[in-house]
Amino acid sequence: MNTFTLKLGGLLALVVLAVPTGAQAYRFVDSNAARVSDNTYLLTHTYTAGFLNEDALMPIVATQDYETDVGYPRVGFSVEGNAAALQGAEINAMVLSNAPIVDNQYQATAGSRETFVLFTLVTLQNPVSATDDISLAFRTLPYSYTRDGEERTGSYNLEATAEVTTDDLIINAGK
Repeated sequence: MNTFTLKLGGLLALVVLAVPTGAQAYRFVDSNAARVSDNTYLLTHTYTAGFLNEDALMPIVATQDYETDVGYPRVGFSVEGNAAALQGAEINAMVLSNAPIVDNQYQATAGSRETFVLFTLVTLQNPVSATDDISLAFRTLPYSYTRDGEERTGSYNLEATAEVTTDDLIINAGK
């Protein structure tokens, strides 16, 4: 075997081993929407996230005003649909996961891909008509990690939607 082939093979092996060190992993899994009562909807967005060689922190808190700096990271989303129906709606959301909690955030350990579910409960002041859709748009997922003693932050900016239509599951609210 000639030395050029050995050198090229060694260089390729080095590149393959070195490139994935900062690999990020966000993956959309599923979005669902269910009508719980005449004016209440449960919207979910399931995703996985993690880093190959770094422990990453992901937020538990989820808000619609994610672009406002409040000093802590939040998953960003918006509820979309008929503007008149959404006027005055009560919207509550949080992210749930089996991932360990560190510093009030979920921790995805290096090499793992943790599963997260954004739960959003939307209560409208008035029921919407059968032709109106209410949807959850997943906007941003901030994360942080430490490399070489320096904390680094980033964000996945996304567009994934779960819509409520008349064919969705209707769950009786226990009257």
